Amino acid sequence: MNIFQLAKTYKKLKRLNQIIPILVKYGFGGILSELKLDYYFYLSKNVLKFKKNKDFEQLSNERRFRLALQELGPTFIKLGQVLSIREDILPENWIKELEKLQDKVAPFPFENIKKYISDDFQHIDPIPIASASIAQVHKATLKNNEDVVIKIKRPNIDETVSTDIMLLKQFATLLETYIPEMKFLRPYDLVEEFEEIITKELDFFHELQNIKNFRKIYENDDFIFIPKVYEDLCNEHYMVIEYIEGIKINNLSALKRANYNLKYIANQWSKKVIEQVLIYGFFHADPHPGNIFVLKDGRVAYIDFGMMGRFTEEMKVNIGGLILAIANKDVDKIVKILSNMSDDFHVENLTKFKKNLLDFLDTYYNVSLKNFYIGKILKELLRLLRKYQIKIIVDYVLLDKTMITMEAILKNMDPEFNIFDNAKKLVKDVLNKENNIKTLKKKALKKLQEIKEVTEDIPFSLSDVLKLLKKNRLEIKFHHKGLDDFIREMDRATNRLVLSFIISSTIIASSIFIKSDIGPSVNGISIIGISGFIFAFFLGLWLIYGIIKSGKI
Repeated sequence: MNIFQLAKTYKKLKRLNQIIPILVKYGFGGILSELKLDYYFYLSKNVLKFKKNKDFEQLSNERRFRLALQELGPTFIKLGQVLSIREDILPENWIKELEKLQDKVAPFPFENIKKYISDDFQHIDPIPIASASIAQVHKATLKNNEDVVIKIKRPNIDETVSTDIMLLKQFATLLETYIPEMKFLRPYDLVEEFEEIITKELDFFHELQNIKNFRKIYENDDFIFIPKVYEDLCNEHYMVIEYIEGIKINNLSALKRANYNLKYIANQWSKKVIEQVLIYGFFHADPHPGNIFVLKDGRVAYIDFGMMGRFTEEMKVNIGGLILAIANKDVDKIVKILSNMSDDFHVENLTKFKKNLLDFLDTYYNVSLKNFYIGKILKELLRLLRKYQIKIIVDYVLLDKTMITMEAILKNMDPEFNIFDNAKKLVKDVLNKENNIKTLKKKALKKLQEIKEVTEDIPFSLSDVLKLLKKNRLEIKFHHKGLDDFIREMDRATNRLVLSFIISSTIIASSIFIKSDIGPSVNGISIIGISGFIFAFFLGLWLIYGIIKSGKI
C-alpha cells in the first residue's frame, strides 16, 4: 500500500468513526449489524450501543433517517435532497420527510477563505447573504464600482465529499450483498448518480459553463434574464457573478404591490421552461423560489446553475410522446415510452400494469382547469412505477421535480393556468420534426453506420478469442453467491488459531526465559519472562471474550 492509499484509508476510517456513532444514536445499529460491520467494528459497536438516544425510539424510521443525514453533514444532506425527488423508488412518507432537509447551515468565518480571494475587489461584505452546505454567497463591489456576488466554496468541502462518496459506495455494496430487498433500489447505482450530481455542483468551472450556455440561449430574450459571470475573476474556490435585485417569484403580495401582471408572468415563464426542455434540451433543474426573481422591468431572472438537466434528442421525443400519450389515453404508447425512459424495464404482469395505468388516467380526465395539477399526475405515475419496481433514468426524475415545483408557483399566480395548453404545440413540433423525411433519413443512415461498424468488428473479436484459446489464456470469471459468510468464518477461525499459536509460543518462550535466568531480573525472576506471561494472559482473555461474544464455543 503506497502513501496515498494509506492516507485515503486513514481518512475513511476517521470519517467512519464519526458516521457510525451517529447512525447508532438514531437507531440504525441493527442495519450495521446486518451489513456485517459489527465483525470489523464489534468493539466500537459494544461501546456505542449504550449511547443510543431513547428519545428517538418513538420517531418514525424516515424521520430518524432525516435527522441522521442532517447531523452527518453536507454530503449526506445533499444525498437526502437528491433522494427526495426519487418518487419512483421511495414511498411518499419518506419523500415528504426528506423534503424537509434544509440546505441552510451556519456560515463559516470569512477569514477562513480570505486568503483565496484576489485584490480585484473594492469591498467585500464579510457577512454572507446566503449560506449553504457547499458554498456561501457574499455581496461585493469591484474596483470599477460594479456590484457583484461572490459564491465561495466551503474550506475542505471537496475532500470531505470525496471521502464520504467512497464510504457510501462501500455501504451501497454491502446493502446489495446482505439485504436482498434493497436490490431493486440498486444502491450502488444511486450513489454513482448522486456522485455525478454533487461533483458537478462542486465544480465551479462546470457551473460557469452552465451560466454561459444558458446566457447564450437567452441573450436576446425579452423575458428571461441570466446574470453575467466574470470569468476572468473566477477560480476553483469562488465564482464572481453579476448582482441582481428582484422579488422572489413566489412572493405574490410583493409582486401585486408592484403591479406586475401575474397571469402574463405565469404564461410566459411556463413557455420558456417547456422550451428549455423540448427545444434546447437544457433546463434549470433547481427552480425553487429562492433561485428565481422578477426584476423591475418584468423579466424573470435565474440564479444558481449548479444543477442543470440535459436531454438528448431521443429523450426530448420521449417526453413529448409521453405528454401526448397521456392526453390521448394511449396506454400501449405510454408503456413503450416508459420502457425507453428506464434502463431496466421489466414488468411481470404487464396486463395488470396497463389496467392500473388506465385507472390512473381515468382519474384525471374531465377535471376542471382549476383542479388540474400536472404535479399530481406525475406523483401518481411515479407511485405506480414504484409499485411495479420500475426505476427511471435520473434525468427524467429531475424534470418531474422541476415541473412539480414550477406548477405549484404557477397555480398560485393563476389558479386557472394549465401547463398542458402551452406544452401541446411545442410537443407536436418536436414530434413532427422527429418524423419528417429528413430526420428519418438521418436516423436510418446512422443505424446503417452502426451495423456496418459492428459487422466489421466481429472478425477481430473472434480472432482475439481464438488467440486467447490457443495460448490457454482465456479466462471466465464467476461470481460466487453465498460464500462470503463461509470465507469470513474461515478468516475468523484462522485468526483465532494463529492467536492461539502466538499465546502458546509466548508462554513457552517466557517459561524458557524464567528457567534459564536470561536477561534482567527482579528477585531472581526474569522480567522478560514475567512480561511474556502477562502479555499471554491478556491475549488469552481477549481470545476467550471473542469466542464467547460470537456465541460459538
